[in-house]
Amino acid sequence: MRAVGDGALAPGRRPRYDPAACRVTANTAGLAFEGIEPPVWEYRIGGYRVLERWLAARAGHVLTLREIEDFRRAAAALGFTLEVQFQVERVWPEVEEGGKVEVFPAGKAP
Repeated sequence: MRAVGDGALAPGRRPRYDPAACRVTANTAGLAFEGIEPPVWEYRIGGYRVLERWLAARAGHVLTLREIEDFRRAAAALGFTLEVQFQVERVWPEVEEGGKVEVFPAGKAP
């Protein structure tokens, strides 16, 4: 994932998401985050899109490099969360039936 452009976020302006380009444009000066897959952008907690709310909470000021990195890390963490959720959904039917599910391949536990 890559960030480009100026980091000033205007108050009251919502970021735009282009699913075809996997790009979030955060302001009119061109601050954009590229490489954000649609499921990551659409990920919701409590009914809110996580990344959209993250940006909205910082409206009215210029993002620092650290904040830009934090946004990138949050997007990556959501991607990993989606992967784990997929894995759980894949094995859940077997768990419900009382079957044994091998979480880690033999000898590969963390």
